[in-house]
Amino acid sequence: WLQRAKTSQALSKLLQLTGLEPVKREMFNLADQVELEKSRKRDLNSRQYNICFYGNPGTGKTTVARIYAALLKELGVLPDAQVVETSGSALANGGVEQLKKELTKLEKGGVLFLDEAYQLNPKTNPSGAAVLDYLLPEMENRRGKLVTVLAGYQKQMESLLGYNEGLPSRFSRCITFPDYSDKELTKILLDIIAEGKPQPFKLQDEKHARIAARRLGRQRGTVGFGNARAVRNFYEQAVARQSARCVEERRQGLNPDLWLLRRDDLLGPKQLDASSSSALQELHAKVGLQSVKDSVANLLQLIRTNAELEEAEKPVKEVALNRVFLGNPGTGKTTIAGIYGQVLRDLGLLSKGDVVVKNPSDFMGSVLGESEQKTVAILDAAVGCVLVIDEAYSLNPGSKFKDPYKEAVIDTIVAKVQGVPGDDRCVLLLGYEEPMQALMREANPGLARRFQLANAWTFQDYNDEELLAIMKEAARRKGWELGWPELKAGVQVLDKERRRPNFGNAGAVNNLLATVAMRMEARMQGMSDVARASAQPVAADFLPPEDAKAVRADQVFKDLVLAKLREWQATIKASQRMGKDPLDSFELNFRFVGAPGTGKTTVARRVGMLFKSLGLLSTDEVTSCSASDFMTGYAGQTAGQTRKLFETAVGGVLFIDEAYRLNPASGNVYGREALDEIVQLLTEPRFMKKMVVILAGYEAE
Repeated sequence: WLQRAKTSQALSKLLQLTGLEPVKREMFNLADQVELEKSRKRDLNSRQYNICFYGNPGTGKTTVARIYAALLKELGVLPDAQVVETSGSALANGGVEQLKKELTKLEKGGVLFLDEAYQLNPKTNPSGAAVLDYLLPEMENRRGKLVTVLAGYQKQMESLLGYNEGLPSRFSRCITFPDYSDKELTKILLDIIAEGKPQPFKLQDEKHARIAARRLGRQRGTVGFGNARAVRNFYEQAVARQSARCVEERRQGLNPDLWLLRRDDLLGPKQLDASSSSALQELHAKVGLQSVKDSVANLLQLIRTNAELEEAEKPVKEVALNRVFLGNPGTGKTTIAGIYGQVLRDLGLLSKGDVVVKNPSDFMGSVLGESEQKTVAILDAAVGCVLVIDEAYSLNPGSKFKDPYKEAVIDTIVAKVQGVPGDDRCVLLLGYEEPMQALMREANPGLARRFQLANAWTFQDYNDEELLAIMKEAARRKGWELGWPELKAGVQVLDKERRRPNFGNAGAVNNLLATVAMRMEARMQGMSDVARASAQPVAADFLPPEDAKAVRADQVFKDLVLAKLREWQATIKASQRMGKDPLDSFELNFRFVGAPGTGKTTVARRVGMLFKSLGLLSTDEVTSCSASDFMTGYAGQTAGQTRKLFETAVGGVLFIDEAYRLNPASGNVYGREALDEIVQLLTEPRFMKKMVVILAGYEAE
């Protein structure tokens, strides 16, 4: 190669590029083949010189395209080495007219370099068809003057070539640009540092450049890895950290070396503690969230361990930046996401640390291909940031009949998101535990590998003490100073709310205080404006208007039923007076036996009213159904239908009439599945002690 390059300026430039051995080999082979054709006196235009470049960004495709144009001119294939650079998206948006404008720049001959050409694929972008249909005959008509280079990711490019049978024959030569090795990334970084103007920076230790290259190299082989571009971004972030350090040291009266890149400038600090991180101080000041605080502490410890391993140039332990946050609304997931981003920024693992919050609908397209485009755009805009996908379980494409739009979103996330140090982006998936488990189980398996549910951060509902502290602080911001009676009344209401599914936590506190303000206004009617403005809440403002008595002597009730309800009421109140949880010794599952018309449904309503008034249920609503409502007619679906009915009734009363029809012995082929699921649901924390379940029917059955 060295000997051959002495006779070619283009090939000499090619050899100066770092890495790219397969690319160089292809270019030298092509040059040799053309020379042979010339020796045979054959027409050089009898063969195609159009070519496809496959590979990630930053691998030198554009640079090689320019060298390729110069080489073709040297070889006599083209009359001019002019290169016109455009992209698939530019031509898709501008259409045929935009293509014509680009081609007019090549009247004397040259190379049309079309980056991200796969964006012209009519399968995903209908406007690309017209551009391709115009380009193909132009390539034939201008043979000897025009050579086209298509560049992009291999999988998408192969799909593009499959669109038209004429494309593969016109682009028979394809070259894959490999990602750079750690050694090559190190050389690129050192070259960038050495090229600095007016003078280059100097490294405290060249070992730190090797560590930086290894961090970046962990993304090797993934779609979108920036290679040399990623190295450039890494260098610019290091210079920004170094500048911030120098400014701070000057403020302290020190005289820093303005051209020295220290270890922490290049790689970020080895460790982080509350004294040096406002983000950690904010986290520690938060009420509750102990499991999350412990998870952050474990992460920081692992990062410190890895810093020492890196210094010794030993393999590091895996650090997953991407996380799953599980919990109900109002538990601080989005707030903690912001703190997490600041922590990663302080550690040098993110360049910005800002939080970008998106919902599943933001990713979804209305036509095929649009979901991928939207997802890529969101991920690209989140570089340097924490991308929060709230209610991420809504992206579940399903297990049997998959939603193609949701599936496209998940597949794109799996392809582009890695979450290792060096990947300047962190993605957090937020949601409730059960639907998030279903998402990981039913979606692309790569999602579960990138977002490990076993290591999820769980945001527990706040307990009474924590809710009290949150309420006291929220009230103080409103100018209210709540005494113990008011706080106690507020927590009592919130405790009932907590029995409902998806308890709002801090959001429920804010809603309660908003309701208190309205009740205060109703209570203070007739008072002067000044008196109302200075008034403070009282305990009664926190409590809802008294419900009708839960148990009363209704003609519907028989003496036996009334006695049983009064017995329950007395037992529960006695437990409450002793400070015990009555549900520790009191079941909420019942059998109501008797003939139709004996008042079972009516008693179920009274049970709901009784238990709500005693604080055991969040609502007295009764969901009535029969055994047939559990059946779908398809094996394997009865369990799901059973769960849906329970989810509808959680917090209140589920009344199952004619429950005996679920007995498998009666010939119900789906009854066993329904009963097994009911037993399972009654032991799950989401339902256990949070709803009344009544099986009703004839005693014998």
